[in-house]
Amino acid sequence: MSKEEAFDKAMRLLSSHAHSVNELRSKLYRKGFSSQDIAFALNECKRLRLVDDEQFARDYGSEVASRGCGSLKIRNSLRMKGIDRELTAKTLEELSGDEFEHAVQALNSKLRSLSRETDMRKKRDKACRFLASRGFKFDIIRKAFDQCPELSFSPNSFEE
Repeated sequence: MSKEEAFDKAMRLLSSHAHSVNELRSKLYRKGFSSQDIAFALNECKRLRLVDDEQFARDYGSEVASRGCGSLKIRNSLRMKGIDRELTAKTLEELSGDEFEHAVQALNSKLRSLSRETDMRKKRDKACRFLASRGFKFDIIRKAFDQCPELSFSPNSFEE
């Protein structure tokens, strides 16, 4: 295999959807290209501005957030895509303003499916687990619950 073939494969991979540099490197490596061929292909992709980890992190982080996920899930997703810690932190900082709204939207959506649950403690627990599984931190979950009177963590809410 040659460096041109590696670049062609990279172009085909990028034609379907955006990739991080690390993700593209891994896919080319699995296809059997040498490290020199991969380096050439990645350098060409960078030169042509076809791969940009900063833009990828912003776009992918926004996409994950728009699916109703919190900062913990976004952080994990970006790390799985090979985005470094600094860039992940920068992306999370940019997205942090919308996290509360996403949590409230996800909670309201979940509450529709929990409408038949009569035990308030079970309803609260299920909603909390749902938001936690979506990667929301507990302080965000608590604030989202405060927006919903039937689930808020008032001092008397645990006496039911």
